[in-house]
Amino acid sequence: MTNTKICQSCAMPMTAADHGTNADGTPSTDFCKFCMKNGKMGDCTMEQMADICADIDLRDGRAADKQEAVNMYMSVLPMLKRWGGTGTMEYEVVELPQMTVRGLGCRTSNTAPDMSEKIGGLWKCFFGGVFQSIDKKASPYTYGVYSNYATDFTGEYDMTVGCQVTEDSVSDNTVTTVIPRGKYAKFTLHGDAQKDIYAFWCRLWFMPLERAYTADFEEYVSEHDFNIYISIK
Repeated sequence: MTNTKICQSCAMPMTAADHGTNADGTPSTDFCKFCMKNGKMGDCTMEQMADICADIDLRDGRAADKQEAVNMYMSVLPMLKRWGGTGTMEYEVVELPQMTVRGLGCRTSNTAPDMSEKIGGLWKCFFGGVFQSIDKKASPYTYGVYSNYATDFTGEYDMTVGCQVTEDSVSDNTVTTVIPRGKYAKFTLHGDAQKDIYAFWCRLWFMPLERAYTADFEEYVSEHDFNIYISIK
């Protein structure tokens, strides 16, 4: 599984054809062709860049609200090299055993226009009666699991919301997802479940982390405390 390179100016995912050029004509490893040509960067502020990127996302159907898109870029751009960032967030590397999660699932992508509606619907249905119906829970926490990636964060994936259960748990009208044993980057968050976790994922997509894309998951410890585990190589 490859890790998509991100432009360190505008946060655009780059294919081999999207890289800009250095002053000597060689491909830039950090910047896209829209931000750097022959070693020169376009003249704009970070705020102007966020506005430009938001307009492009609206035009191409990746965003439905201009201000939400601007806010997303203003949380991401400070992490990038052009704007003085290192591109990292603090995390702890942990080894986890295999886990089984049972709940509800769907398949979507980060660019699907109905992604938020699909995932929000899963959570609503899960807490509307499915949570109570699942037997043999192995943990008091709830989980949001991202697995079966088609490529990387730019492609489709399976989303499961559920509980950790013992392997012999059986519940009707639910799906089972196995989180594989392995090495994970553990991020600890405190705050608002929707706003702060959304901001986390926006930053993670542009963080130079060697992700394995086996399974990633959110662990909801309390109303305001969350752990997010990202599978790494």
